[in-house]
Amino acid sequence: MPDQIRQASGRRRLVTDGAWVASGQVSVAAALLLGTRALTELLTPATFGLLGLMIGASTLAGTFLCTPLLQSLLRLYPNAALHNDVAGLRRAVLEPLRRGTAVMLLGILLGGAVYAQRNDVGYASIFALAGLAVIDVARNVETTLATAARRQRTVAVWLAAEAWSRVACSVLAVIVGGPSTTSVLIGYFTGSAIVFVGARLLVEGDARSTRECDPSVEASQWRTRVKQYAVPLVPLAIVGWVSSLSDRYIVAGVLGLREVGIYAAVYGLLNRAVMTGANTFLTTLRPVYYEAVASGHSARAQHVLRLWLLSLSGALFIGVVCVTLFRREFEQLLLGAEYQGSSELLPMLAIGFSLLALSQVFSTVSLAHNRGTNVFLAELIGAVASIVTVIPMTRVYGLTGTAAAVPIYYACQLLLAWWLAIHRRDSA
Repeated sequence: MPDQIRQASGRRRLVTDGAWVASGQVSVAAALLLGTRALTELLTPATFGLLGLMIGASTLAGTFLCTPLLQSLLRLYPNAALHNDVAGLRRAVLEPLRRGTAVMLLGILLGGAVYAQRNDVGYASIFALAGLAVIDVARNVETTLATAARRQRTVAVWLAAEAWSRVACSVLAVIVGGPSTTSVLIGYFTGSAIVFVGARLLVEGDARSTRECDPSVEASQWRTRVKQYAVPLVPLAIVGWVSSLSDRYIVAGVLGLREVGIYAAVYGLLNRAVMTGANTFLTTLRPVYYEAVASGHSARAQHVLRLWLLSLSGALFIGVVCVTLFRREFEQLLLGAEYQGSSELLPMLAIGFSLLALSQVFSTVSLAHNRGTNVFLAELIGAVASIVTVIPMTRVYGLTGTAAAVPIYYACQLLLAWWLAIHRRDSA
């Protein structure tokens, strides 16, 4: 009877977590879709394209330096919780993360200054971009820790509030300061900073509780484990950026800033729409899967994995069908007048992002078993395939070719991620 009670309680908590994650993801998606609509009305495609390129460069710096450490925090949290030493793990992650953030900040400021001198970009936009990158890192630390602890309500409220704040502040900044990348970046930074100050108060109590824990594992051991887990993921962060963001730089070089703006707007819409559903499953089920693996409950881990794959596949299929049938209506509803005429890109992007979402499930399996090399190899194939396919297809077919390449390289990534996760897990 106690086992049945625990199982029922676990199912109720899983449903509650899923509801909070879904509500947060939907709210974030609604804010970003509305923000895209507003900005595509206010900004020319060339200005929107430059904005996408600047944020993409900042994302590369943050991904390279910070994402591996946050992944280690997420994966090692169940082990730290078992040893009653979340504080030790937190410190082991924050020490190198602070150094990495300082290097990232310096790189953005120096690289941005060089770029600003050679192009018509104000220094204010570089400072705003640097500040936004720092705020993003700080927010990601707290939301990653809250996600690992399965405090999904905190994460959902935080991310939703930030998304809507960024939309409101960026639109207001454009109206007041004019339609420029500087205005948008200042608005993004202001919106994120306002919410960070307020949201940080929500997690302060949890931060105090982790500092008061009595550590049972030496601090040096946590540092060693974080290093062992995070270092192999550094190249993974780079190749992940290549497969997800490098295509807009190829479009810029081949077709120009205007086409980058159109592609970035359409890409962002579909990426958010598809990944909203995928991230709901990921954020809800990944901590549960990690807990099952860390506790040695292989049967429960397999059950969670099957539930994840079946429910996600069904949701993705429905999404692709809806995007295909109503692509013109989506375009008219969500994009400004200068961005119209790109509806044929939507189904191809929807299929590509669906394949990416499925590959993330098998990447989670590999990461849960400390096989980061599997994930690196899969994403390396996706990155190489993206470069090999996007360049010639963009040259020959324009933006249609760029979008058509997306399902090709993400299919390559999915197939290898599946094979490595299943084959190496079964042979272990």
